[in-house]
Amino acid sequence: MTVTLTLVDPTRRSSMGAASFLYQLPAFARSRLGAIDELAELAVPRRLRRGERLWRQGEAANGVGVVRSGVLLLNRMGEEHDVALDICGRGCFVGVVGGARDDEAVAHEDSALLWWPRESFERWLATHPEMIPAVLELAGDPGRRLASRLALVTVNGARTRLARLLLDLSDRFGVRDSRGVIVDLRLTHREMAALIGATRETVSVAMVEMRAHGTVASEGRRVVLLDLPALREIAGR
Repeated sequence: MTVTLTLVDPTRRSSMGAASFLYQLPAFARSRLGAIDELAELAVPRRLRRGERLWRQGEAANGVGVVRSGVLLLNRMGEEHDVALDICGRGCFVGVVGGARDDEAVAHEDSALLWWPRESFERWLATHPEMIPAVLELAGDPGRRLASRLALVTVNGARTRLARLLLDLSDRFGVRDSRGVIVDLRLTHREMAALIGATRETVSVAMVEMRAHGTVASEGRRVVLLDLPALREIAGR
C-alpha cells in the first residue's frame, strides 16, 4: 500500500484561517471570494498582551486591522481627564492610514488581530475598488457608536447614559444565563465613566442604585443585567 503525504505550507494554512474569519464579517458577507482570499494572504497576525499598545497617541497607525479575539480600548488622553472613545471586540476594525493619531489603542486583555500595513492594504483596495463600500461599512461602526454617545452626553443624565452603555455592551459582549445577561467584559467604574462622559463617583452611585432595585448585579468586575425591561426604561428605549 502506498501512502501519500501532503505537506501544507504553514503560511498558507494561516491565510486560510484568516480568510475563514473574514468571510464571517457581515460587511464582507456578499464580497467576491477572490478579493477576500487575497486580503487574507496579505494579513500579518499580531498579538498584544494586556496593557500593550497597538499605537500611542501622537503616533501614526500606519495600517489597519480587525480584532480577531480579545478587546482593545481606544482612549484619548486629555489634560484634565481621559476619554474612552470605544471598546473594540471581535470583528472590530481599527487603525487608519493617515497622519498622527489623537488617540491610543491599548489591549484591555490579551488580543489577536489581523493587521495590514498601509502600503499593502492600499494596493489591495486599488486592485479591488468594488470592496470600498464594504471597508467603509466595517470602519464605520466605531464612528457611529462614538457619535451616538457624544449626542447622548448633551441631552441625557449620567444614569440614562450608563443604562444605554450597559445595553450596548450586552448586545456586543453579552452571554445569557439563567439570571439574565452577563456582560463578558471586565470594566472598572472609572472606565465606564470615561465611556459615557461622567465621573467615577457618579457611575458608582448609579450602579449602587441599580443593584438596590435588582436591575443589575456585580460579578467581580463583570456586570450581570438582571432586569432588561427596567434597564430599557431607564435608558428611555
